Amino acid sequence: MGWTSVSSVSCVVASVAVVLVAGACHRPPQIAFARLLEQAASWAASAEFADAMRTWGRVPQAYVHGLLQHGTEEVTALQAELSSFDDISPSMRLKALTLCGRLAATLQSSAQGGRQANVDDLRGIEAQLRDLASSSRSGATGASSGGAR
Repeated sequence: MGWTSVSSVSCVVASVAVVLVAGACHRPPQIAFARLLEQAASWAASAEFADAMRTWGRVPQAYVHGLLQHGTEEVTALQAELSSFDDISPSMRLKALTLCGRLAATLQSSAQGGRQANVDDLRGIEAQLRDLASSSRSGATGASSGGAR
């Protein structure tokens, strides 16, 4: 019982740890989908906040304009990423894509027109995106507990 035994035991322990960590790192697609929906919802909240700050004279219009343009690009990219989730139900994916399309159009319209964003639209889209994210997470929880039976 020398270094060879200790080394073998260490290798086995390390291998088991790697397998456990690797298994824990895998996220169900519903969770990844929900995270992207939350990111899109955050763009709606950011646009609403920036517009309020502009109204109160805390930030210049140029800042809001840049944020709206960048938000349009980011939400469009999120929309493309959401469309690639084949493991998500078609109806949920369609709703997500529709909401992201509406959000991108709202942000772009405000950026191009240099006018105040429609706060009611932004709040409504944000709430729907967050509800959809919650539903997606619930589906992942149900799927993981259902698969354990």
